[in-house]
Amino acid sequence: MTLHTEHAHTDALWTPSPTQAGKAQITDLMAFVNARHGRSLHDYAGLHRFSKV
Repeated sequence: MTLHTEHAHTDALWTPSPTQAGKAQITDLMAFVNARHGRSLHDYAGLHRFSKV
């Protein structure tokens, strides 16, 4: 299988509502990491970068 990045789309196919995002387990994980480590992570990319530290 070959990935042709020149044709890759960057638009999200779906975005959760604020209510759905607030109920997501990953939101709870970010809140836990923020409280425990004094961070202010607010998205998946920030949580991913933090997890690699």
